[in-house]
Amino acid sequence: MLRPAHLCKNLLRIECKCAASAFKAARRISVLVPARVVRPQNLHSTRNCARDMSSGPRMGKEELLSQFQSARTPQVRERVFGALVSQEKKLDTAEYTLMLYTAQAKEEPQLAVRVFEEAMKNVKPSSMILNSGISALGMVGRPQEALDAFEAFESYAPRDLNTYINTIVALSTSRELQHAHKALEILTDIEARGLTPEIEAYHGALQACKTHALWKEAIAILSEMEDNGIEIDTTAMSLSLSSCAHGKKENGKSAAAALMFSSMESKGLVQDEAAYEPLILSLELEGSDEAEMRAFDYFNEMQKRGLVWTVPIYNCMMRLLAKMRLFDAGQDLFVKMETTGLKPDSGTYSAFFQCCKRRGEFDKVEEALEEAKEAGIEVSADMLESYIESAAVNQRKNKALEMLNQVQSEYGRRPKMSSYIHCLKACGYEKDWQSASDLYKQILTSNAEGSDITVDFFNEAIYALGRGGQIELAESILEDMKKRNVDTNVDTYNNLIIASGEAKRPEKSVEYFDLIPTIGMERGTYTYSHMMGALNDTYLSDEMFLVFKRMQLSGLNTTDKFHDIVKQQKDSEAREAADTKNTASNSTA
Repeated sequence: MLRPAHLCKNLLRIECKCAASAFKAARRISVLVPARVVRPQNLHSTRNCARDMSSGPRMGKEELLSQFQSARTPQVRERVFGALVSQEKKLDTAEYTLMLYTAQAKEEPQLAVRVFEEAMKNVKPSSMILNSGISALGMVGRPQEALDAFEAFESYAPRDLNTYINTIVALSTSRELQHAHKALEILTDIEARGLTPEIEAYHGALQACKTHALWKEAIAILSEMEDNGIEIDTTAMSLSLSSCAHGKKENGKSAAAALMFSSMESKGLVQDEAAYEPLILSLELEGSDEAEMRAFDYFNEMQKRGLVWTVPIYNCMMRLLAKMRLFDAGQDLFVKMETTGLKPDSGTYSAFFQCCKRRGEFDKVEEALEEAKEAGIEVSADMLESYIESAAVNQRKNKALEMLNQVQSEYGRRPKMSSYIHCLKACGYEKDWQSASDLYKQILTSNAEGSDITVDFFNEAIYALGRGGQIELAESILEDMKKRNVDTNVDTYNNLIIASGEAKRPEKSVEYFDLIPTIGMERGTYTYSHMMGALNDTYLSDEMFLVFKRMQLSGLNTTDKFHDIVKQQKDSEAREAADTKNTASNSTA
């Protein structure tokens, strides 16, 4: 029987085309090197080998290597490796290679990384050690270290196709955009080195595109595959479609997804649930009424074809129903999903919360949140933000603010702008201008450039401060909008009319009423209703009543100023009175 050391040297002669071949090689090694015969009288069970190593005579290197291969559990293998390191057994390149392949064949990437790190400290690594180390580092989520190993590779050995493939795959799931770009750069470098990329390299690059929604790059990769005569398979198409399913809204994104989806049939690929899912999500992302109707068409098409909705598809459907304010239908879908055997995830509960944005339904949200926790579902930031919106609509300001702080403290991210807007609205309902002012300052401080601060945010801040009677603060927000080049709309001035009314400044309300048509905007129904509220029980309340009567007669579409409208109505009523008087006099005569 070959000893482990001799076998390791033979192993260096094995040529592995890819990481999968390496795993198979490791499995073959495990078979060729049998475990040391264990007899009760001379050794305890393998499970107790750690105790044997510490209490009895120390095992030799070859014995420990044999134990490393034959151990039945990862924990035992970890302890055996610890013994090899702690007892300072001098290992050579072949023996490190053996352990790396064993760890990878047993699907123990954490251990493989430990072996790789020890090998890098103690021997000159072979290309097989480096390739295996890069692969293992990618599996445990350490892409930068995998990239570092790739960069240093040629200091030890020439890079081969496996090196490029393993590095691309290691970088493909990283949340760092720079790693995705590096993966694509490495793919391009393969051909520059005179090598032909294999399908695994393209899959890794497309995974990077999916992770960062690089849909244009994904389309280019599909085109390159066809140019190189590599058949586009289901995995490549699914990853490319998924690159269109998230990220920011961009022109052409959903159209690209639809084009890829329609091309599947001609390529002999099955349009299954995995293909419909990213297509539908891309249409939701587009956000137009037309796109959302097309998403519903695909929902129905799936049902006709007997395809089962996935959890993300259910979640998407509920979100769209909530957007259309079909809350009952969305809640029914939540119940139906549970009967199908599918397990709700955090996205499901987030979508359900959005379907409970009506007055009196916040109790459903709180019950569902507790249910999710009991089911072991990790509460996500998205869940909390949907919770915030429901709390705000139901005028649960304190609950909304509490969850807003939780999103920041527990998840380390700034809540979505919509969450701030809903919290400001809730503050306005309760006339809590102090909390509204704090929120406003917080968002401006955390987003100095204001790239995602919309007019709706400023309008709600004006409303919340104005409801508290803080007209000066409300007007200062108007100045902030001008500084940030955010265009106002009629709601901006409607809210300033409210603020003026709450501050008992009726002349200010009139000022903003007169301003609206002079800046190219039209007064709407809300403008007049807010004016009536703002001037009620003031010295201008009678004049406002005249304006209201005038608008009933002539319509809302007028650019005249407040006092001009009052005069017009007074003149009209005087003429009517004179006409009535003349008619009565003529009748008497």
